[in-house]
Amino acid sequence: MYDIKNTIIAHYAIRQYLTKGGMSEIYLAHDLHTEQEVAIKLVHSSNQEYCQRFQREAQAIASLHHPHILPALDYGEFGPWCYLVTPYVAHGTLRDYIHHQPLSLEKAGIYLEQIASALQYAHDNGIIHRDIKASNIFMRNGQHTYLADFGLVKNLTDTSESLTESGYLIGTAEYMAPELAEEEATPASDLYSLGILLYQMLTGDVPFKGTSPVGTFMKHLSERAQLPSRRNHAIPKEIERVVMRAMAKEPHSRYQSAIEFSSAYRQALTNFNERQATTEQTLTTVTMPQTEVPIFLTSAGTKLREHSRSTLAITMMVPLLLGLSIYMLLGTNMTPAQSLNATIVQPTAIPGASIHASSKDTSNNHQSAAGSNFQKSEESAPPGPASPAIHKGKDQEEKGDNPKKKGGPSHDKGKPKP
Repeated sequence: MYDIKNTIIAHYAIRQYLTKGGMSEIYLAHDLHTEQEVAIKLVHSSNQEYCQRFQREAQAIASLHHPHILPALDYGEFGPWCYLVTPYVAHGTLRDYIHHQPLSLEKAGIYLEQIASALQYAHDNGIIHRDIKASNIFMRNGQHTYLADFGLVKNLTDTSESLTESGYLIGTAEYMAPELAEEEATPASDLYSLGILLYQMLTGDVPFKGTSPVGTFMKHLSERAQLPSRRNHAIPKEIERVVMRAMAKEPHSRYQSAIEFSSAYRQALTNFNERQATTEQTLTTVTMPQTEVPIFLTSAGTKLREHSRSTLAITMMVPLLLGLSIYMLLGTNMTPAQSLNATIVQPTAIPGASIHASSKDTSNNHQSAAGSNFQKSEESAPPGPASPAIHKGKDQEEKGDNPKKKGGPSHDKGKPKP
């Protein structure tokens, strides 16, 4: 850390140290012209390679105007310093937000869509970022992301730059595409890094780690990433397929643009949410068999519980069916109305022991009405016809209306005719 607190570089008053990035250091500064707080990135001018990167980053950002790309406000050299000025974003980076804890599927999708739109804009303008990683995504209020640090950018029209500079690969080993071991950076390698970043957002960590940058990069070449659902069981299969395709070893197997990538994630999340809603509806919807609703009096004793239509229909049919059954048993000499007023007795009539017909079981009522005399009468009675004898009610006997069934036995034998 440089001891430059309260130093004024150009018209920027250095306030405090913020962080370190590669060979540069970032400070909070006060712009004496605009009276605003800014972030100023400094590198000693003796490091010509990084001074060239500052210049390249400033030139690249100057041509990019996007709501999710952190702009460059100023660039220059002052004394022993090369500096690059950007807006100050006070809420840290995406790495601070993740902090080994996975984000929700929805939140990861929001960040992915913002970053992908910025990356697509850069690619459309011929710029490859080459260093997509969580610490290069600045956050504002936990909602708005900025793609930052274009120090390693490569212009697609520039063919003078070799794969390596000063004998090392360009980028961060945890996010580097495997083809960079032999090929130049392309938009596809940026998309691979974005796939690693999505994996990190959903699981809380990157898929490959080694004891050294070279060891870590070799894992990208030779190992298959662990399925993200193994690290976070909340990741559904729809989302997992998107993540794994984005990290495919072969560039042609990945998504071919940043927008295609983010759109695939959004569609997968929509499909998952719809599947979840269908599953929950199936689990909570229970089809119960229709049962007969019993009748209960209310506390006032005046209102009845409403029957279902099927129960009401059955209730109305019971007396009709009972009357029809009795009519069929007795033959055609009696009308259904007369049958309902008839009295059913045993073959040997015992005075006072006749029982009026009802819809209940007649055998139980016979026993309760006749008692032991009924049992004796039943034992001594000779075998009779299959249907029980029928006697008219008392009112009909007094009127003398007692027609006899033609050809049938008379149960009033010996009584004087009226």
